[in-house]
Amino acid sequence: MKKVQNIISYLPFVVVLLLMASLPFPYGPFQRIVSYLIAIVYPLDYIINKRWEGWKWSSRKWIYVVFIAFFALVPISQLFDPIRTPLYSFTLEHYAPFLIIGLCGMFGMTDKIRLDYIAWAMLAVSCGIVLYLIGRVGFAIDGLYNWAVAFNTYRWGEVNSHMVVNLYFNLSLIMGAMILLESQYKWSVKAATGFLMVFPIFALSISEGRTGLLTFLVSTLILTIYYLFTRRRWWMMTIITFIIAGVGVMVGTSSQWKEKPVADNPRMSIWRVESQMIRERPITGYGICSAREELISRGLADEQFKDRYACEIEGDPQYRKNGVVTYEKMHPHNVLLESWAQFGIIGVLLFIACLILPFCMKLGESQLYLDLAVVAFSIQASFESLGTHLLPLCLCLPVLVFHYARESSASAR
Repeated sequence: MKKVQNIISYLPFVVVLLLMASLPFPYGPFQRIVSYLIAIVYPLDYIINKRWEGWKWSSRKWIYVVFIAFFALVPISQLFDPIRTPLYSFTLEHYAPFLIIGLCGMFGMTDKIRLDYIAWAMLAVSCGIVLYLIGRVGFAIDGLYNWAVAFNTYRWGEVNSHMVVNLYFNLSLIMGAMILLESQYKWSVKAATGFLMVFPIFALSISEGRTGLLTFLVSTLILTIYYLFTRRRWWMMTIITFIIAGVGVMVGTSSQWKEKPVADNPRMSIWRVESQMIRERPITGYGICSAREELISRGLADEQFKDRYACEIEGDPQYRKNGVVTYEKMHPHNVLLESWAQFGIIGVLLFIACLILPFCMKLGESQLYLDLAVVAFSIQASFESLGTHLLPLCLCLPVLVFHYARESSASAR
């Protein structure tokens, strides 16, 4: 019986590994199937291994209460929303990780969570993506700029948008850094891990999306400052300086950054219109469907919004259905503004709590790396909306695995 219990106790971790490996790809059947597997293997492990016997409340679990409360705003807000569009079902499904991870975190997880395996799985997927894209592009294209354009075009068409993939690359690099700097593995294992990290760093350096590279630089800076002033690892200055200088050279020689001035970014117009909406209903918000309809209505009536964003949508085939432009896919490109417009002041405060509470979990040596993962997600959330291009799983899963990896190691001692 103990052998069966031990095998079953690994199943939730296997599902978590599959979820982590699937994050850079479009949300579809595979992620849905894995999500359904959680509904099977989690209660199976919980019952067979009697997880309730060791359950106790701790301050670390407040984050899961907030996750569940934030998800609850979706059906509650719909009760007061005068309209209902397909966006409601879309939001309900894409926000479900807040509920699922919240419940798993509240009631407890298996003691088999291993951060090193998760790190290697994510780095392997990142490496595989980059190598695949290099193979698709080939080496016959002249000039780094033209080669990078082809690389990013294939990435968008065959993997996912830069917002999704670059966030995944950054999360995998954060996990890899933890192995390099905190683990007791032999130098050969660390060297292999470092080699895998080269590929996502390269991809971030040539990405057309500036957010991914910005996130990498911010995370690197935070990590460097921490180790320089708390661990006195001065040798890191040389390595970090080399990495930043190399990335700087690649960015400086790439004309795509010069062609996209910040002042002309469509997000500036989108945020202005969204802010105007919020000022009119700062307490209650509009509801999920009404907030989107209001953004579309106001946006199409705003010349700057229309020129910089709506026209871009109108010219993109992916936003057409049966020859008609689907303006419903326009979104605020900022989670705080989006949550405020949808759910009012309660929504934005709960989401801010989702970002702040992970910093207070006191997970020992691994806390810094959870902090970096949340910082990476937060930077992305400043430029994207929750859903297709910013999966809640990218916030919820790191919180869960870092928490219960710490619980597992504590119980093993």
